[in-house]
Formats: sequence, structure tokens, C-alpha cells
Amino acid sequence: MPTLGFVGCGAIAEAVVRGLCTIPDVSFRDKLSIILSPRSAEKSSALAAEFGMCSRAETNQEVVDRADWVFVCLLAQQAGSVLDSLQFKPEQQIVSFIPFGLIDIRPHVGPATNVVFAIPMPSVAKHLGPILMYPPNKQVNELLSHIGVPVEVPDTAQLTTVTCGTALMAPYFQLLGTVTKWMEQNGVQRSAASRFVGSLFHCVTVDALQVQGDGYDALTEECQTAGGLNEQALRELKAAGAYGHWEGALDSILTRMS
Repeated sequence: MPTLGFVGCGAIAEAVVRGLCTIPDVSFRDKLSIILSPRSAEKSSALAAEFGMCSRAETNQEVVDRADWVFVCLLAQQAGSVLDSLQFKPEQQIVSFIPFGLIDIRPHVGPATNVVFAIPMPSVAKHLGPILMYPPNKQVNELLSHIGVPVEVPDTAQLTTVTCGTALMAPYFQLLGTVTKWMEQNGVQRSAASRFVGSLFHCVTVDALQVQGDGYDALTEECQTAGGLNEQALRELKAAGAYGHWEGALDSILTRMS
């Protein structure tokens, strides 16, 4: 098992480390050795205190010196200058958690050349969610498959396009919040509304996971009956151009990422 080093310890790094350190396979977990960046101090110190396989380095260079694999978990606007100040090794595996469309770190990590771009979700802390990857890499895929579902794409254009979908997490939760508040305004207790909405969308998401290559048209049709409530809601949302706004937001994100 390679020693894993994390340069930067924000929310995504914390989620990945927590996911790795809580893998049910004890024999795998016991082989882990993780070196954490000194920043953020609060997160890296807490992880090192909670998990015996984690230790906290004094500097980012110490992380790079001790690690076989280096995970880059920096803010895009800071990544170039931070990485340029570090000395990497030619044989190191580099994994960037920074969206490719915001920065291509490859010119900043030489002489290392084996670079994978990966986009994990915060839910990997609970071993859930997709992890977008480019280029395909068997070893990185195998490691990340313990905490999520690696989805490999063949080129950077597709990497950037699919990454845009991650921008819909906050709007999704806002949708759930809007439905919950509407129920409250119509006399339903907040606790009951929240439980119902969370459970409803959870079961819908479970159905969505079963879709392979055929898209979601079939599920959309299955949810509707002639003259039914879902048919009415879908018709009114389409007439109001609601889904066009979602597409418009994605178009704007893609423009920014490109």
C-alpha cells in the first residue's frame, strides 16, 4: 500500500480521508498510512487525533517528501503558487481534486508526470457518490472504489462537462428546502415535512441509481398517470421554462470552466 499524502486539508480532503479511514475492510484499513497537510490546522489535527493511520506534517514539502501518492486538495487560485514551491519526485502518483477547468496542475508538479484528475463528492466520507476520473488509472480507481463509484472519462472535454453537474448539489438541496417550507406554510410541522421530503427524494434517488445507459425518460413516464398529480406538476414546470433555467445554469458553469 503506498503512503498517501494530502497537500491541503479542506472539506473534500477531510471527506476522502474519513472515507478511507472508515472502510469496513479492516485488513485494508490497517495498511493505510496517510500524511496530512498542516492546513487547515483544525481539520488535519482532528483527523490525526481520531485516526491512528493519519499523521500531520509540519510543512507541505514534508507531505511530498514522505508520500508515494500526493493528493492535491488546494483552492484553485492558490494551487499554482503552492505547487511551484514544492519539489516533487518523478515516480510519484499525483491526484488532483481541483476541477480541471479551473487549473491544469500538470505544469506545476514536475518532474512528476503521472497525474490523475478526480472529483469526489463530500459523501465519500460515507462511502457514497460518484468520483469522476481522468485519465483512466487502474491503481487510483482501485483505491477510490473503496469510498465511492469511480467514473472514468476518456478526455478533458468530457471531464469538464461532467464536472459541471457537481454544481447542482446546492440547487438540489434548495429544491428540497423549498418543498419543505411550502409544506410548513400550509400547516405541516417542520419535522414531519423534513422527514417526508428527505425520505421521498431518497427513494427517488435509489430508483435513479438503477438507470444505466437509457437516460431517465422511462422513469419520468413511470411516475405519471393520465390526469395525475405528477403529470400536472411536470406540465406546469415545463410550461414555465423551469428546466431551461437548470440548463442555463449548467451552460454558464461550462463557460466558466472552459
